[in-house]
Amino acid sequence: MDYKETKDYWNKVFKKLPFKALKEIKTNIKPIDEGIDWLSQDSESVLDFGCGTGKLLLMAAKSNNGFYHGIDISIESIKYAKKLFSNYKINNALFEVGSIEKLHEIESNKYDAIILSNIIDNLEPNDGKLLVKEVHRLLKPNGKVFLKINDYLNKQMIKEQEQKLIKDNFYVDDDSLYLWNLSTKQWKEFFKDKFTIYSYERIYYESYEQYNRLFLLEKK
Repeated sequence: MDYKETKDYWNKVFKKLPFKALKEIKTNIKPIDEGIDWLSQDSESVLDFGCGTGKLLLMAAKSNNGFYHGIDISIESIKYAKKLFSNYKINNALFEVGSIEKLHEIESNKYDAIILSNIIDNLEPNDGKLLVKEVHRLLKPNGKVFLKINDYLNKQMIKEQEQKLIKDNFYVDDDSLYLWNLSTKQWKEFFKDKFTIYSYERIYYESYEQYNRLFLLEKK
């Protein structure tokens, strides 16, 4: 898939988003902040695929002197992330516009850690599988993954959110945003051949009244 509609959607979102320096480099959501701290420990090279504003990558970079790499499908998000890092005078970072194909250009065993925040379950399933394969290839031995995904939607929630079925467990909404809707058990089965699950937790976003699921993974 080329995700053109998705790209257009996020370009509009990030173009309208006014730049704002962070008061503190954390989310104040305990599982996320602790997860990024875990990811950052002893990690000198970190990739954030689907980096958005770059905030999570900035959190990983704040106490280290390594190399930080952000990739996103949206050129407007990359512009924002560059401004954010520049504001904190962090120069050891590279931001690029791209999708999974960009990962093919990178040599194996390059990164100590990789961030995948609300990206893998927004891809077409074959692309999601390819992403996991690439992440495993790009990580150094025992490399870490911070992986956050949407909560599982039951049939009633799918109806309420007007999700349209494309094929098995794969949906699209009116904004051309996709959802690969797997249960937590299915995700654990999906990861088990390539990763060990260090921890798993559901995260509640009070302001949005919704949950996300957070996996901290280690490369086998």
